[in-house]
Amino acid sequence: MRFLYRLHSAVAAALITAFFVGTTASAQQPAAPAQYLPEASAQQLLMDAQTVALVDMGEQPGWPQYRANAVPLLEASLKNWGRYRVVRDPAQADVILQLTETTQPFTIYGDDGSREYIGHHPYLKLTIVNPHSMEPLWTITVPALAGLDHKRDLFDMSVENVTSQLKLLNGMPLAKQQTADLNYLETKRKHAEHWLAVGGLLMVGAFATAVIVGKLAFDKSVEDGKEQQKEFCIQNHIPNCAV
Repeated sequence: MRFLYRLHSAVAAALITAFFVGTTASAQQPAAPAQYLPEASAQQLLMDAQTVALVDMGEQPGWPQYRANAVPLLEASLKNWGRYRVVRDPAQADVILQLTETTQPFTIYGDDGSREYIGHHPYLKLTIVNPHSMEPLWTITVPALAGLDHKRDLFDMSVENVTSQLKLLNGMPLAKQQTADLNYLETKRKHAEHWLAVGGLLMVGAFATAVIVGKLAFDKSVEDGKEQQKEFCIQNHIPNCAV
């Protein structure tokens, strides 16, 4: 049984962003002749369609088993949108949407160039297919996040981002929150960079303050020593012994 892995800190979501830079939800086109415009064909197909069939293409190797199956979540999202009627039989659909739970491998290297870690970034890939020719026209790829951010399920948000990309292909404007969700990783990356910069400034400031305070304390200690030495010389009638 697959289930969502719950993270209890939104900080983890910010750390994840370092691995997803440049992979914010985007539409990617398959290879095609220069005169062929698959995005325009996909847009026209979507705008003319009334029914869609959502096909589960399964999981590719490396897909985390703790993540929930995205297909029922996307089906619920499409029904909530209300733009299309979701049908079970692809033969009866105006558009076929093939959902694949896929991954992209990444490698982390140590300072000496040695390979330290190999992992996989999970993605949701939605392929728009012409039901008559069974030709893939366009592919939407969205990072599949996990955990919670202020009690919000990030995997659910990832699925909703797929629907938001479909809305954009339909020429429909997005709500403010939907646009923010599509830019979630970029926003987290900027926040992380900001706080790293602030932390660096605070550390520099703290160091500079410590140096200044230490210097003042040292100077005062020297002056106190001189006064004590002078007082000792006076009390003991010792000429020219002060520092």
